[in-house]
Amino acid sequence: VNNAEVFLCSNVDEAWLKINKYRIDLFLLDIILDGKNKNDSSGILFAQSVREIAKYKMTPIIFVTSLIGWEADLLKTIHCYDYIPKRVEYIPLHYDGIGYMLAVKDIICIENKKGVLYVYLKDEKIEIPRISLKKVLELVDEDTFLIPMHGIAINPVFISKINFSEKEIFMHKMCHSIRIGERKMKKFKEDYKRWRG
Repeated sequence: VNNAEVFLCSNVDEAWLKINKYRIDLFLLDIILDGKNKNDSSGILFAQSVREIAKYKMTPIIFVTSLIGWEADLLKTIHCYDYIPKRVEYIPLHYDGIGYMLAVKDIICIENKKGVLYVYLKDEKIEIPRISLKKVLELVDEDTFLIPMHGIAINPVFISKINFSEKEIFMHKMCHSIRIGERKMKKFKEDYKRWRG
């Protein structure tokens, strides 16, 4: 596009200054504008406020977000044009009124045993009943975790050593090794090789 001006704003106040000074033809917004607040949705509130301004009632709004599941609501309530997915940084999980915002970079391993999800983090282990590993994996990018056996997903960043002949994976900050299942061996090797680049 010739002569296009792009305004990058680091906060909502700065964005309002640009909106009031210039005619904006397209908005690219994140749902989370305050990265320090894990439950932030100020991007949605901002978009709703923009829609109240007559000249922006029909201006395209595209959300750039890692949050899954908001798309239908955003399309209906804010009339956003579309959304662009970005790499998931947090996994939101809820059980019995308790919400967990798990930072993907801190997850070493996730194990599902007898209906309980065990999430091994750098500094702690969390047990969450009645949440499947499959549900968690649907929330993240395909290459985020590797699957060495049924019911276990590992973050390859934390692999310290793999002994393929013994079918064992050793992870940083975990005292026990993780087995590689016979049926998963070939795919695990391929996925690990692809992850290493």
